[in-house]
Amino acid sequence: MVRKQNKVLRRRIAGSSVSSVISISLVLLLVGVAAVLFTNAGQIENYFKENIHITAFLKKGVSEKKGQELSLKIEKEEFVKSARYVSVQEGTDELVEMLGEDFVDVFATSPVPSSIEIKLYSQYMQADSLAKVMKIVERYPNVESVSSQAAMVESIGYAMTKAAVVLGVVVILLLFISIVLISNTIRLIVYSDRFSIRTMQLVGASKGFISRPFARKAAFMGLGSGLIACGIIAGALYYAYTLFPALPELLLWRNLAITAGGVLLLGMLICVLCAQRVMGRMLKSGNNEIYG
Repeated sequence: MVRKQNKVLRRRIAGSSVSSVISISLVLLLVGVAAVLFTNAGQIENYFKENIHITAFLKKGVSEKKGQELSLKIEKEEFVKSARYVSVQEGTDELVEMLGEDFVDVFATSPVPSSIEIKLYSQYMQADSLAKVMKIVERYPNVESVSSQAAMVESIGYAMTKAAVVLGVVVILLLFISIVLISNTIRLIVYSDRFSIRTMQLVGASKGFISRPFARKAAFMGLGSGLIACGIIAGALYYAYTLFPALPELLLWRNLAITAGGVLLLGMLICVLCAQRVMGRMLKSGNNEIYG
């Protein structure tokens, strides 16, 4: 009978431990994703801003040679990262790709003027700076008008803030669930070692000495969870790199290393604190709590 009870208890401990590891791994996974975004937020925002272009539409009849010369002049401006001349044919091809050939066939001549696509450095992709830049570009000869994607610039910061809030709420909810699961796991482990604990109490062992083995087990549980979370993040980043080769420009290796170390430490810290809290309450409550 006793053996059967011990076997059932071991199964419950194993199942509870697995649940706790999975739960804390999910928490750490989200914390890791949030940390990757936060630590590289500046790089990510700058990348997207520098890949949003403003368009200088040229006057009708401007030759390709003059357009390319104008593009080179604009590129020398301190706020310009790159400038590219787009001929009428190139612009028309792009419009066909977006809207279809039937739409373009409606017009007798191409409705697309020649233009220059200008990419700015990120510090100039602010509302006030962008307005000044557009005025400077408009003063160039043969420039008819200038348009920008200002709404897209504003939406980048908004989208990142919104993602951070959603991640934060989910992390808090999962953290609460993880703490409950870890506490239950520690209680089961304590119950399975109740006779050893009683023996240590009888010989005068301190609460810290009794709690240390359980804190060590919890630390290994947290470390395992952290390694699982880091492994998933690393795999996701590698897969993202195969789809998006520019990823190294967005994520600094130093920040990724700090994030990985933080995830491992956080996993161990959460589990150890939970273990100490449970053991502290149990040892203060006396034998009834341990053997009950």
